[in-house]
Amino acid sequence: MNTIAAGSRRRVQYVEEVAWGTRVSTPVMKVIRNTGGGGIMVARDSRQSAEFRSDRSISDVRLGVQKPTFPLPFELSWATYDEILEGALFGSWSTDVLKRGTTVHSYNIEEGFTDINVYLTMLGAMVDTLTLDLSPEGSMITGAFNFIGSEMVDPETSSGDADATAANTNPVFDSFTGYLKKDSVDLGVATSLSLSIANNLKASYELFSDSTLGISPGRANITGSITAFFTAKTQIDEFLAETECELEFQLEDQLGNTYTITIPRVVWTGNTRNVAENEITQSIPFQAMYDETAETDIYITRAEVS
Repeated sequence: MNTIAAGSRRRVQYVEEVAWGTRVSTPVMKVIRNTGGGGIMVARDSRQSAEFRSDRSISDVRLGVQKPTFPLPFELSWATYDEILEGALFGSWSTDVLKRGTTVHSYNIEEGFTDINVYLTMLGAMVDTLTLDLSPEGSMITGAFNFIGSEMVDPETSSGDADATAANTNPVFDSFTGYLKKDSVDLGVATSLSLSIANNLKASYELFSDSTLGISPGRANITGSITAFFTAKTQIDEFLAETECELEFQLEDQLGNTYTITIPRVVWTGNTRNVAENEITQSIPFQAMYDETAETDIYITRAEVS
């Protein structure tokens, strides 16, 4: 009987690269927590020959360059994704603060299907987008990293670290504990919050090769949206007046560990309302901009309970 691969037996592990797109020779890898997703995939465009034939057939087809991708959905937990967050923000932690910057981080990522002994490895993996979603009623805080890379290789056995560092077991953050502030004042009527960091990566290719030559970052685009109960016209007035503000939200897990995410310069980019029988909510999208004082457009502060 054929063994059908089970998602419950999948293992994802990673190590930061020394040189982009190059396999780490003696990797000290770490298992990373996740909630599934599509796994390491390679897309290739198809190119049909334009030749005309009397029998009306397609005479030839070629496949285009390889475009490796890897979506990694997750439930946020303390200290689990700190190294990957560096890749998402193009920064490095300094005294427990991570600012969005220009430092490139790339990774070897191995996806192991341990029950059928199949192992896929992405080289040159870089974070193209990071999303984070906070929903009401104590829901788990979820998100996703979306990687693009240089190539996918499929060794017959694991190419990673047989003794990879196990993932931690820290509790998942939920939406019960924390805060959301605008200009240091609690925005207490919010019901949901979403955040997106798009690095606008672009893969480049050269003649006589179907693999990626390099990946270049574009402008960092940081956007999001808040859903809140409609209690006043403050956000409408601020939207119409293009009023800038600071947004900050803190997440706290059951042990007391916190991440505080600060976006020092925000402008509202819309305001729409949903009218229901019992309540009216408003959707308030926002756009982050560079702040000269903070020298960034977003930063994360971590604090571990002592």
